[in-house]
Amino acid sequence: MRIRYICEYCHDVIGEFVTDEVDESKLGISNLTDEEKAAIITIDKDNSRMDILSLCDDCVGAIDEETNFNYDFTIRFWLH
Repeated sequence: MRIRYICEYCHDVIGEFVTDEVDESKLGISNLTDEEKAAIITIDKDNSRMDILSLCDDCVGAIDEETNFNYDFTIRFWLH
């Protein structure tokens, strides 16, 4: 099965590999609830592929910058 990690925001493929055995602990999804797994995992049995949504480094950085900007603006506005 081909396992692909795809960025939830920009939809770039972060990484992918092929494996004969799907081990949830090695994929980093073993601690998720069934609902959480359903929200981020798509299985395409016809093409033997599993897509797992995640965030790429660029989008994490952009979100962090946006969060800091909004936080700083809010604090400055509130203080004045």
